[in-house]
Amino acid sequence: MRFAVLMVLFLSNHAMGQNDSNYIDFSAFVRLDSVTITAKKEGFSVEEFIRIIQNDNTLELSFNQLRTLNYKYHNNITFYNNNGKTKAFYESVNIQHFNGICQWMEVLTEKSSGNYDRYYTMDLYDRVFYQPTTPCSERPERSKPSRSKRILENRIDELKKLIYRPGQPASVPLIGDKTAIFSEAMIENYDFSIESKANSYVFRASIKPFYNIKHPNGSVVKFLEVEMSKESLQVLQRNYKLQYDAGIYHFDILILVDLERFGEQYLTSDIQYKGYWKVWGKPKEICTFHFKILELL
Repeated sequence: MRFAVLMVLFLSNHAMGQNDSNYIDFSAFVRLDSVTITAKKEGFSVEEFIRIIQNDNTLELSFNQLRTLNYKYHNNITFYNNNGKTKAFYESVNIQHFNGICQWMEVLTEKSSGNYDRYYTMDLYDRVFYQPTTPCSERPERSKPSRSKRILENRIDELKKLIYRPGQPASVPLIGDKTAIFSEAMIENYDFSIESKANSYVFRASIKPFYNIKHPNGSVVKFLEVEMSKESLQVLQRNYKLQYDAGIYHFDILILVDLERFGEQYLTSDIQYKGYWKVWGKPKEICTFHFKILELL
């Protein structure tokens, strides 16, 4: 149960595609700036742009692609008390190796302070971003996973959707369809807009203030921002705020994800997390973390 709840709060993907039969055209709800209005007159399709936003899975693909590459990366995770003072942290520079069959990690530098490994968030961080340091040939054979572990893995796949496709339905305990901001039931509770920048379009969805005051737990995604290249409609950045109180657990989290071009491919190059989660009977975990690719090898 603790990992199932933690995954809700940490957000790490097996995003399921949303086929056209489920597509909802809510372009009439979207506010456009003057540049985008001009672009629309010249052939820019708001409807097609929205369709791409709803169906996009490039973030998932780019993150999964990292598992098949050799790269150097920096990461740190810090835990705080209620007054904002650091309680513990871990920081390292690592190289991920991939030989075509399996992954392993080489630790180049590391430093730490406090009892950082006692936090559930650290358990999950380790699970998502770290690999074994033992070479593949020297690892013991994996035993068949238990039923509880299989259930946990299935739950994790659902929860991973929140980072890769926030706004899509996810089977998260006690939340239901409150993540599905593009559903007919949720659309009217959000303000949508498209802003034109020099080389990109920025799509924003934010919960309506009065609805949020009246129904603070009526939604999970409080804010979503997606930046896409004008030339290719490639996703460049996602920012979002998730907040919910389910009684036995509650969380308030900000996540920023950048995609960067490396050669001919876009990869998830930078992930930042800031927020807290609290499970009934357990101490609140207030945490920030930062994962950043330094170079491909």
